[in-house]
This record gives sequence, C-alpha cells and structure tokens, in this order.
Amino acid sequence: MSTTLESIELAAQQLSINERAALAHSLLKGLDEAEGDERYIESLWASEAEDRLDGYLEGEIEASPMADVVERVRSRIRQ
Repeated sequence: MSTTLESIELAAQQLSINERAALAHSLLKGLDEAEGDERYIESLWASEAEDRLDGYLEGEIEASPMADVVERVRSRIRQ
C-alpha cells in the first residue's frame, strides 16, 4: 500500500461513522461513474469491430494469417 493511501486511510479512520459513510458513498459513486465510461468505451470498440468486419466483407480490408499477426506482435514486444 502506498504511503499516500495509508495516510488517507488513517485520516478516514478518524472520521465519525456518518462522515465515513458519506466518504464511502462518494467513493463508490465515483466507481459507478467509471463504469459508465467503461460501457461507452466498450460500445466504441464494438462499433470499430463492426466497421472492420464490414470493410473486410466488402473487400476494403485484407485479412492476415494468425501466425503472421502473432509474429508481428512478438517482434514489437521484443523491441
């Protein structure tokens, strides 16, 4: 655990139960908002995948053999 996180946790433990509940609510609400961003990002990726599939089916995009793709990725990782 980072020093900053430890100090925040120690400070939070000094709060009253009502203040801790309010803090927990605020933190959890922030996570819910992040989920909304995640769903939006997933929808963008789904749209991108559909566009690529359409491009492939219409002959605008060529496919590569899996072995070639894996080798390209491995060579990039090694760099």
